[in-house]
Parts: sequence; structure tokens; C-alpha cells
Amino acid sequence: MSTELLIGLQALLALITAIVILLLIIKRQKKTINQLKNILTDVKDDISGENLTGYFQREIDNTTA
Repeated sequence: MSTELLIGLQALLALITAIVILLLIIKRQKKTINQLKNILTDVKDDISGENLTGYFQREIDNTTA
């Protein structure tokens, strides 16, 4: 095999490896983003309206009791 062909194959292998690594990173980031969305949704539900009012009322009751 010629040197040019070997260099070309190595470059192709490096490119494919880089693409696979980037795809794995993107997959992991999407998973992490979904986890963070779930956490934020839970926190938003916990501090919204009636829940927040109930929390403040319990804290007031605890400090005045």
C-alpha cells in the first residue's frame, strides 16, 4: 500500500472516531438537559401558588408557635 493511501485511511478513521465521540457527547447532553428540565419542573410546581402559600403559612406558624 502506498503512503498516501495509509495517511488517507488514518485521516478517515480519525474523522469517523471524532464524529462518534461528538454524537456520544450530544446524546449525553440531551439526557442531562432532560434531567434538568424535570428538576426545574418539580421545583416550579413546588413553589407555585398554593404550595408556596402553604409553605409560608407553615413557616409563620413555626415561628409564632
